[in-house]
Amino acid sequence: MTRTPPQHRPRHRSAVRKTAVALAGAISIVGLATATDAGVGAAPRTKSVVIADAAAQAVGALERWQQTSHPIDYVRFVQRRDQAAAMTERDIELADGVLRDAWADVSVAKQHAVLSAVSQLGVPYDYLASEPGVGFDCSGLTIWAFGSAGVEIPRVSRDQINEAEATERDDAEAGDLVYYPGHVSIYLGASTMIHAPNSGSHVEITDLPDKSLRFGDAEAAQLETAAAAESLVDRTLTVAE
Repeated sequence: MTRTPPQHRPRHRSAVRKTAVALAGAISIVGLATATDAGVGAAPRTKSVVIADAAAQAVGALERWQQTSHPIDYVRFVQRRDQAAAMTERDIELADGVLRDAWADVSVAKQHAVLSAVSQLGVPYDYLASEPGVGFDCSGLTIWAFGSAGVEIPRVSRDQINEAEATERDDAEAGDLVYYPGHVSIYLGASTMIHAPNSGSHVEITDLPDKSLRFGDAEAAQLETAAAAESLVDRTLTVAE
């Protein structure tokens, strides 16, 4: 059954989204979704390496577009990003387009972080690890994904959420951090997240847990820090003059 996610109010829309053309086509894949247990009603989840490969191709296309600024490279990136989103929607039984829109509606840095994390689906959990294709713990996945996008965050999960700009759940957007004591993940939109769960598991996409959650915008916090530093430099130069 297709699930209709709750509506979220995006805090901003990137210039990329404003100029994007919907290019996702029909995609046929072998679904690799699994359930937490064999029990009825378990939340759909995926650790599909097929989706991981599609996301890795999208990251490659994004990085090429950033290097060239060529419209053709931008179009190729949008195609690959939307393909990875559509594959994920089908694997975890979401309505068509909900992740595509959620990913397209955020900054390029958040898109980069989201796609980088998704490219690691199926990688084993490994305590204190943060090595793509080899192993991650929960905060190891987030620090690597955001680092790939040029956003620096602390190593420890609690420090990551504490330094992020606090966000209400209804305002959360793809690429925000999701935290509950002892665990951190990345929000993907449509009440889903990607994380490295625990020992013996693999990086996966699943529903948000039924817990008290904190959401945080790591990119916004970094931009504010950079702006403050730039302002300090400006004031210093003014005094010097």
